[in-house]
Amino acid sequence: MHAGIRHPLTAMLLVCLLLGCKGTITSPEPLISPANASYPFPAMIEIEARNLSEDHVWERSEGKGRLTLVDRTYRVTGPGDAAPSSDTYLFKQIRDGMYVVQASNGQEWAYGLIVHADAYYLFTFNLDKQNCTNLSPAELRRFNATIKDDGCSVSSMRDLTGLLLHLRQKFPYPTSAFTAR
Repeated sequence: MHAGIRHPLTAMLLVCLLLGCKGTITSPEPLISPANASYPFPAMIEIEARNLSEDHVWERSEGKGRLTLVDRTYRVTGPGDAAPSSDTYLFKQIRDGMYVVQASNGQEWAYGLIVHADAYYLFTFNLDKQNCTNLSPAELRRFNATIKDDGCSVSSMRDLTGLLLHLRQKFPYPTSAFTAR
């Protein structure tokens, strides 16, 4: 795991962004900015994470983190950390209870889908054989997505949204859940 990143929500998007997990969805430029972002969480909220095991059983993660709004972007403070990470998160509502999340280290942007049900479920679509690299050439063309560095790259919010919703329908298992309090 990347040094300094200990919270599961941070890890899922940023570690894949920085270390190149297969199937990570990226863009050459940010698709969400503070001007067009949605702010579904208060200025500071405690988050408790759960991961889905290989047997599809929810397991509670150790410790709790905080999601804090700083300069119109969310930042995660992991358990035991005194200050938020410099990595940023922005959300864009695409349907009632559905958000695209953009994670950034300041130079790269990675995406996931968050669905609110009884908890918030984060779909990152980077499981083996269940990611964008497993789509057919026709499916990739439909969303103007290209395979790049073992992941997929898109250039518009419309294509990203379509791709994420298509992947959720094709591969319905969430990779993590968290409860915001």
